[in-house]
Amino acid sequence: AEVAARSVETSKTLSTLKENDEITLSYQEALMAVKARKNLRYHFLYLPFPIAFFLVFAASALTHVPVQVMFPTENGLATTLDALTTDTTMKFKNIQTQADVFPWLSKTLFPALFVTTDYNGNNVTNDRRSRVTNVHKLLGAVEITTSSAPDQSCGLEGPLSLIYKPCHDFDNPVENVPFYIDSNADAASAVAMIAAKQASGTWISPSTTLLQINVATYNGEVDLMCVTALKIAFQRGGFVETTYKMASIPADPYHHAKSVLALDIVVGIFFLGTLGVEGRQLWLQRHGVYWGVWRVVEWGSLVAVLAYYVFWVILCGGIYDDTLSSQLTTLEVSGTIDFSKAQDTTDQGKLLLTNVMQQYRSMGDLMVAVRLAAMVALFLLTIRILGSFRFHPRLNMVTATLGASLNSLGPFFFVFVVCLAAFVTSGCLLFGEKLLSFSTIGHSTVTVVNMLFGQFDLAAIFAVDYHIALVWYWSAMIVLFLVLFNMLLAIVLAAFDHVREEKAGPLRSVTEEFSIIAKELIGVEHFWHKDAPKRFRQSVRDGNLQRFNSNTLSEHLNIGKDEAMGLIHNMKVLSVV
Repeated sequence: AEVAARSVETSKTLSTLKENDEITLSYQEALMAVKARKNLRYHFLYLPFPIAFFLVFAASALTHVPVQVMFPTENGLATTLDALTTDTTMKFKNIQTQADVFPWLSKTLFPALFVTTDYNGNNVTNDRRSRVTNVHKLLGAVEITTSSAPDQSCGLEGPLSLIYKPCHDFDNPVENVPFYIDSNADAASAVAMIAAKQASGTWISPSTTLLQINVATYNGEVDLMCVTALKIAFQRGGFVETTYKMASIPADPYHHAKSVLALDIVVGIFFLGTLGVEGRQLWLQRHGVYWGVWRVVEWGSLVAVLAYYVFWVILCGGIYDDTLSSQLTTLEVSGTIDFSKAQDTTDQGKLLLTNVMQQYRSMGDLMVAVRLAAMVALFLLTIRILGSFRFHPRLNMVTATLGASLNSLGPFFFVFVVCLAAFVTSGCLLFGEKLLSFSTIGHSTVTVVNMLFGQFDLAAIFAVDYHIALVWYWSAMIVLFLVLFNMLLAIVLAAFDHVREEKAGPLRSVTEEFSIIAKELIGVEHFWHKDAPKRFRQSVRDGNLQRFNSNTLSEHLNIGKDEAMGLIHNMKVLSVV
């Protein structure tokens, strides 16, 4: 009640200050304002550092991972590798049987990779051979590997054991020895190799579980290497699943952009500064209570940033590896390896191709790790910024609301997961045999959650069984969306009301408080007000004045009445902190 009364009085005083020259400031309010000014000064000085750390790290991550050039590069390459031509009889996503693989390789993929002529049919120069869409130069070779499932007993008894045998252990496939097609080959020789594999009848057989084609390319226009993995999985039920994964890697990240190194240095400064501050706090509180949620966030963000740069350094070690450069030069430039000559030379070339492709695959995996580490680091740095808002009730409203709702959200999420599991399992049982989106528990979980956010193909389940799908869909939406989602919203709103009532103290303004502290920091009070605020604070500490109004303050500090009124206004603002 006392706080509320003081809030109302202060609000009225602030609103009428410009009209009432006799508004006073008690000694208690002045003392509170002086103490609050010290705390606010610390918090407002600290606040830019976590924000700047986030911005600098985000800028560094975006320069390490140049998405603005990766997007057109990867999409241009992906569409070309599965492009329609006059001879195309099969596209990658249309492969449905093992037999479809061979026309796709011969008529679609290889003509796009092993380019020897331009669009007019004229032979291109050697430096433009094997360039996908004229800009993506093949590196090393195209690596083609298969995996096979060993034969095993079907475990059947009776007549069925005589009808069907043998079965295959799809859970423990064995990777076969890969073979390579040199990047300098032409489409005809590549097709001839696949034709020989097809004629053998053993390369892709009923025991084959996976066909994977790895392609490494370099685009000199944007200085990017791209590692593409095309996977065709032959599942035990006869279903063929086609997927592809691409990873773009800067070929020379520190050569053309000197700002990359500068950003790394700045990030390192912020990292070491934060580490020093947290290490000092840990040492000072070594006998007390140090660890808490926000300390975990602080250290977690540092660990994530460190992990990001560890992955990045390892990746750069591969990019600038002299051994890889010399092997690539041997394969692509020097011409010392001729795959049409003696066996020993061919074996040497195959060994080089194997090493080069393994290195590129490793760099592709490292690039994915770099991106994931950056995502985690940016998330934790964002949480860290929210933690730095805790000093102000207006800035801390979202964080405090989430914290207050945790006690209620725990039991709620348990109930939600139970209900979600029921519809995930039932959806898998009802539609899993017909729809890929429900074919596994994992796919079904993603589908049901997406359904709650409006991303769902309702016609697909209606095509399986209209009446069953209708009952299942309506039941899921009523229970999961109309009831549980609205309960979640109610819990968060109730927590928000609780936080607002709990913090229903004096009205505070972030902008006014920041303006007062900022003017002090940039020297306005020294040059414009002749250190009047500083002399005022000293008078309060010394106890020279017990009550302040514009007249007494003007005489005591030797300033104008308007300036004294402004000073009282600022102290009124700070006294409610």
